[in-house]
Parts: sequence; structure tokens; C-alpha cells
Amino acid sequence: MRKTINGMKRVIFGIAVLLGLFGATIGQEVVAPLPECPLDDYGVIDWQSEAARLDNLIIHLKGSPEFSAFIWLRLTEKEDAGKRISKIRKHFLFRDKKFDLNRLVFGIVRSENIATIIYSVPPEAKLPKICGNNCRVFKGKEMPN
Repeated sequence: MRKTINGMKRVIFGIAVLLGLFGATIGQEVVAPLPECPLDDYGVIDWQSEAARLDNLIIHLKGSPEFSAFIWLRLTEKEDAGKRISKIRKHFLFRDKKFDLNRLVFGIVRSENIATIIYSVPPEAKLPKICGNNCRVFKGKEMPN
């Protein structure tokens, strides 16, 4: 009996500590990561894996309708940026025909280090300044040349 009471005291103490640490967020809306923190970051992967990651982004944006996404594409010189953006846009519309493509912003930079880096951008935030001067930026409905 005494062991049970001591065990329960420890559990209650643990819960109290957690509530103390995270009490400020209870009852408040969860805020997406700041633009400096990527929501996702990946290199060369197959389309099925990328589609799953884009599905996670769609779920995130549906849960935060005021947020937008900045999708930074680091592509080689040989890759067609228009085809890549078109494929991502088509995936969003395939999953949700009413999705506002202007909630997507694409940044394209040419690099030997292929990567896709996705940021969740709150409405009051500016786009991340990670692209640098060589980055071309397009709204979701715009297409690169």
C-alpha cells in the first residue's frame, strides 16, 4: 500500500511539473514553426515519399488556414523548375480541388546540392531570407520561365 501511495505521489508530481512547464500553452492555439525553422527538409527521394510529405503539408495548412507555405527548391541546372512546380501544384489540387494555390510560394535556386525545404509561414511573417540573391520567387499560380 505504501509503495502504491509513493508511486502515485511521483506520478502526480510529474504531472504537476509538466503542467508547470507547458501550462502557458494549454488552452492556446498551437502556433506553427517560425519561418527560420523548416517544417520539412529532404533531398532526392522518390515521388511516393515526396507525395506523403506534401500530404503532411496539406494537413498542416488545412489546420492553419491563415498560414502559407514557402517551398524552397534547390535544383540542378538540368532540372526543369516549371515541371517540378507543376507536379507539386497538381498534387495539391488532386488532394483538395479548392486549395488556394496562392498559399504556396516557391523559391528556386540552382545548386548541386538538391533539396526541398518547406517552411510554414504565419500571416504576419515575411518570407524567409534563406534563398539569397540568386533565388527566384513565384506565387503558387505563377510559373517560372
